[in-house]
Amino acid sequence: MEKIKPLARKQPVFFTSNPRGQTLQKGVALAAEAISNYLARRGVALGYQNRITAYALRRRAASDLVQSVGYDLTRDIMGHAPETSELDQTSLW
Repeated sequence: MEKIKPLARKQPVFFTSNPRGQTLQKGVALAAEAISNYLARRGVALGYQNRITAYALRRRAASDLVQSVGYDLTRDIMGHAPETSELDQTSLW
């Protein structure tokens, strides 16, 4: 696995943009609400009936990981403590 450079660890994963998205505001993190709003708009445009959010993508990723690598490694990847039950069958998609 490739290591993340120390300087990059402090940088946002996504930067916010100026109006119309033509340039990035370097160092300004994109708000989670902005990501969810963008995903929701894209979902509507693509014909999805349920709202798509960043949390929905996280849950889906967790479901796929459980299928691929099991509960224990998925808990570790998702940042859950080993003794938690947040990944039980009822919470996965």
